[in-house]
Formats: sequence, C-alpha cells, structure tokens
Amino acid sequence: MVRYKNILVPLDSCGQSEPILSQLPPLVRHTGITVHLLSVYPPMHTVVGRHVVTSGYQREAQANTAALRYLDKVATQLQAHGAQVHVDVQFGDPVEKLLGTVQTSTVDLIVLPIPWYRGDGHLMAAEVTTRVIQQAPVPVLVVRLQTSRNYAGRRRWN
Repeated sequence: MVRYKNILVPLDSCGQSEPILSQLPPLVRHTGITVHLLSVYPPMHTVVGRHVVTSGYQREAQANTAALRYLDKVATQLQAHGAQVHVDVQFGDPVEKLLGTVQTSTVDLIVLPIPWYRGDGHLMAAEVTTRVIQQAPVPVLVVRLQTSRNYAGRRRWN
C-alpha cells in the first residue's frame, strides 16, 4: 500500500469545499502525515467607490485574514485525527499556485474536490481542474462532492 506523507488539499474559505475533508481521515490516521490546506484567491485590485478607495493590498489583507481564520479551524479538526497541518493563502493563478505548492512542500498527493472553488467561493472552470490533473507531477485524487440547488439558485451542500 502506498503511504502518502504530504497531502495537498485546496479549499475555498467559504466552506463549499469542506465536504472533501470527510475523505481525509483514512489517509491521515497514519503518523507522520502532513496535510497542506491551500486557499487561492485571484489577485485583488484597487476599488474606487464614491467616497472610499480600497487598495488591492488592503483587500488581499482582509481576504488573507478571513481565509486563515477558516483554514485554522479546519486544521484543528484534522489535527484531532492525528495529522500535522500547514495552512496557506495565496493570490494569483490557481493552477500555478497549487503546482508551486506541490514543488515547495514536497507534496506527494493532491486531493482535489470537484466542483472546485477558489478561495473567494467562485466556481473554478473545468479547464482549470483539467490543467491541474494534466500538469501535476504527483497523483491527483479527484473527489466529486454532492451538491443540490436551493430555492435562491445558490449551491447548497448535502
């Protein structure tokens, strides 16, 4: 049996990808497993409003703080199952950031939820997922999440 030591899980910080975590306990019950939780946001640009200007840097700082708060909560759940957990928030192209994390963190497995949401909760295009699967230098475990629509048309997890 192949034992993975460094597992990368991309999560949004809105909780839509959180059901993927139910797939992890069997993988992380072995000692020495490290789970890397990554939330990727698009680059933030300056927003000019009627009476206020919010710089891209300020928006990224706010998003980073909220995402880290969420990822830390998720990390606590995984640590209860015996995993070591690293959390990270990055801004930029999701494929580049994910594959960069694979290289820098010596990841040997990516657990990718489908549908996959970026950090701010927007659905990732199918071609982004395809690029990750094609370009990843490590195995990719794709887990389909069950979704249903609520009356407002927003996705709701079962």
